[in-house]
Amino acid sequence: MKVFAYIARLGILCGAYFVTGKLGLMIAPVNTFATLVWPPTGISLAALLLFGYKLWPAVMLGAFLVNLLTGAPVTVAVAIALGNTLEALLGSYLLQRFVGFRPSLERLRDALGLIAFAAPASTIVSATIGVSSLWLNGLIPSSAYALTWGTWWVGDMLGDLVVAPLLLTWTTRRRSGARHGTEFRGWAERVTIALCVIGIGTWIFGGILTFEEKNLPLTYLVFPPLLWAGLRFGPRGAATATFTISSIAIWGTLAGFGPFTRDTRIESLMLLQIFMAVVTTTSLILASVVSERHLSEQLARDNAGRLKTLQETSLAVSSTLDLGSVLQILLQKIESLLPYGAISFVRLLDKETGTLKTLACSNIMEEELKENVLSGRIALRSIIGEKKTPVIVANPAADPRIPAIELFQKYNLVSYIGLPLIVKGETLGDISVFTRKERRFSEQEIEALAILVEQAAIAIYNSQLFNETKRQADELRKVNEERADFSAMIVHDLRAPLASIMGASEILQQGIFGSVNAEQEKWLGRIEAAARRLLELVRNFLDLSKLEAGRLDLVKQEVDLNGLVQNTLDFYQTLARGKDLVLRNRVDLSSPQIKADPNRLEQVLANLLSNAIKFSKQGGEIEVGASQQSTREVKLWVKDYGAGISAQEIGQLFEKYRQTTSGKNLSHEGTGLGLVICKMIVEAHGGSIWVKSEEGKETTFYFTLPVDDKHQNSQPTAA
Repeated sequence: MKVFAYIARLGILCGAYFVTGKLGLMIAPVNTFATLVWPPTGISLAALLLFGYKLWPAVMLGAFLVNLLTGAPVTVAVAIALGNTLEALLGSYLLQRFVGFRPSLERLRDALGLIAFAAPASTIVSATIGVSSLWLNGLIPSSAYALTWGTWWVGDMLGDLVVAPLLLTWTTRRRSGARHGTEFRGWAERVTIALCVIGIGTWIFGGILTFEEKNLPLTYLVFPPLLWAGLRFGPRGAATATFTISSIAIWGTLAGFGPFTRDTRIESLMLLQIFMAVVTTTSLILASVVSERHLSEQLARDNAGRLKTLQETSLAVSSTLDLGSVLQILLQKIESLLPYGAISFVRLLDKETGTLKTLACSNIMEEELKENVLSGRIALRSIIGEKKTPVIVANPAADPRIPAIELFQKYNLVSYIGLPLIVKGETLGDISVFTRKERRFSEQEIEALAILVEQAAIAIYNSQLFNETKRQADELRKVNEERADFSAMIVHDLRAPLASIMGASEILQQGIFGSVNAEQEKWLGRIEAAARRLLELVRNFLDLSKLEAGRLDLVKQEVDLNGLVQNTLDFYQTLARGKDLVLRNRVDLSSPQIKADPNRLEQVLANLLSNAIKFSKQGGEIEVGASQQSTREVKLWVKDYGAGISAQEIGQLFEKYRQTTSGKNLSHEGTGLGLVICKMIVEAHGGSIWVKSEEGKETTFYFTLPVDDKHQNSQPTAA
């Protein structure tokens, strides 16, 4: 198919060159081989710019046949054909190499490159080689060399300026253009411009007017419709209008009409060609400037749209941690960035298997295609091993990474762009976009997609991290629940024998089973104290495990804080007397009633008061108080004047298994769980706890409780 297409293009170009060349040589030649009207130059230049240098044999053959059949010797025909071929190759090379030429002529540099650079320079080669071959073979005298060379050069250059733009602009897709409202209005405007061009051209060059020298300024009436065409329809409109007016002008001038008619056709056409050069360059330059401005405006609009899309994407993907939602948002934004029917899908790396799995796709109507996408058959095998940059494939059929090319052909999937999802150097997966028509992705599109994918990669990474954290939290919660259940079972099994030991010790001390001497009573007391201590430790571990598992029971009811504080003080009076301590009640509440769990609050007060007694100096005092903090909460405190706590250790008081240095120095044994449990109970009621201390002088523990139950953040769950 490719060879057939190449041969067909060679034939078409050769035929077009031959036909238009014969017509050119029939129109007022200076001699048999030089003329001011030479369209083949523009045709060959356009062909090589559009289809590449490989079509040069068609130019060579067409030029050779034209000159050979016109009567040139074989050597002259070959020389002229060589000059015409080099002319086309040089013009194409100059434009592509130094201008970065775009055939649509929508940039000023393209129009200037053709008008002021390639057309004048490349045609010198053809004119010089062609005229020199004629002179060397005696077909023209030396006196005619300059005139023949000038005619040849102008005719070839006008072919580049009038014919090439027409072919180039009509065979390439326009990237910009003025907005013409409705389609009907656009065509109505085109028809109006065409009628104006044909009408004014016929009026000026068709013999309707009889021109005298004073009437010459009327020729400039051709400019308004030409400029109108260029302003409204870009280089395509300008090229079409100038070609039309040039054709009418040549026809009229050859027929002896119009303002450029002189005694000889050569003189008439020379004046006409100069005028045409001015008209053509003016309209093309103006049209390219306008088109470039439209391109800039369009690019600005596109960039603004892309920026808005990227901002929306950033907000959308950062507002959710759900992986499915992130992927759907990503695909929607890709569709808005590439609004020409592209299909897209996302694959993420399965860390367990090391394979890519398709998790989401969009813009796929065919169920079979969707199944193949989800199964991984429609994709490149992997872009993970690439250079971690966008991968663009113009033709999947020629790419060895395509696993099932017949599927790509079946669903007409043509151009491809793949982008890796990378976060912190780690590749999470990739995004694939296929188009059903050949597409050259612009730099702006690729850059916008890269930014979009970078944002999406961060969102996907956060989502995966959140899901992993959630999974670990669920596992940890399950372990805590199991530990709490196990702790409850242990406490249940230990509670009965410990209670029996305590009860037996108490009975033996009372002498119910016989008299007990002082030494025996001392050891029985130690047994009872140890059992009570062990039971307290077991209860602390049980409470801690329940609190950590979020399964602490709070049985709330109306609590009289004054009575609760006094009962706690009464319970510890005996222990306080052993150190000659005075316990004081400092409750000052206008309404001492709150709703809470009295047993748990008593546990907090008992723990804090027990610690205060342990660390108080002999003969000191301890106060337990409460006051109205606000309409929503009350504040309670336990204050002692004992060893105090250093500032460095205060921040660690409510951590598990922590004991203060003063506590260790005073040989007070403990597990370091009491304050942790107090903190959890207070917070379960919706309050907070803290401490203020001055080392060696005093320590005060404060905690707050909400007055109204609806302000409590309790966690009532079943044990």
